[in-house]
Amino acid sequence: MIKPSGLAIRWNIFARELEDVLATRRLRLSHLDDRGIVQHREKVRRLQLSLKSSKHLTTLNPDEMERLITVMQLTDIEQKRLLAALLATAVERTLMDRVNPQIALMAADEVFNILFTVMKAQPDMIVTTGVKAGTMTD
Repeated sequence: MIKPSGLAIRWNIFARELEDVLATRRLRLSHLDDRGIVQHREKVRRLQLSLKSSKHLTTLNPDEMERLITVMQLTDIEQKRLLAALLATAVERTLMDRVNPQIALMAADEVFNILFTVMKAQPDMIVTTGVKAGTMTD
């Protein structure tokens, strides 16, 4: 859900899902650099900002994702959740300058829900992707 009653919009789908995964461990985004997952506090700041602003949709790079998976011992379902969120954020980023930002978020959130549902339903499905400059390849 994009905006539960009474809560602010969290613009970056990837950062939103990452924040939720960390919350299950009683951690916050600010713990990413403390745990050596990201190397620079600035990256954490940009992730936090991206939740509040539709202009900055920061994600983790492949090395950071690998460290996240290893250090946090992410489950298979958490990994799928973050992969679906990463792909949905690429869609969001692509749409953001083309349509109203709230419409871009709604569309990307639907993409996230569809991808995550499919990934859970087909656990043997292999999804590889590269996301760069608002485009996706697989």
